Amino acid sequence: IFDEPTNGLDPAGIVEIRGLLRDLGQSGRTVLVSSHQLAEIEAVCDHLIVIRFGDLIFAGPMSEVLQRTREHIDIAPEHAADLARLSATLTSAGWPVEAIDGGLRVPVEASRAAELNRAASAGGVTLRRLEVAKDSLEQIFLDMTRHEDGELATARAAVGEGKVA
Repeated sequence: IFDEPTNGLDPAGIVEIRGLLRDLGQSGRTVLVSSHQLAEIEAVCDHLIVIRFGDLIFAGPMSEVLQRTREHIDIAPEHAADLARLSATLTSAGWPVEAIDGGLRVPVEASRAAELNRAASAGGVTLRRLEVAKDSLEQIFLDMTRHEDGELATARAAVGEGKVA
């Protein structure tokens, strides 16, 4: 059982611990890792258990969790002043857009990147960034748990006050 095994390690130590965990698992041992560092969990674990407020949310292969990933394209205009125009252009053309720090997230398949770039150009906006990505394990976890810090604090306070069994 390992609790936050890479916490505080330098990059070389992190790689060494990842290798140790994989080697232990491949040798037939069951290795339990508890961590809030979900990128580390994704890098070394083949099964995942998610518990929220004492309830089992998910238990199964990591590959099954990762099948929940959604592709998206993050874009940003060359000039920050063009962000509103870019959003309006894409929205009026039927593209779903979400505001992110300094740009937009378009939750569509990676194969539509060139089409998205052409739509921005047709609206008179030059893109300085167009990045195809997938949801991280962290995003999948948040989607699974619908977790917000305020919700967690409220639930913990209710338990402390004896309002929740």
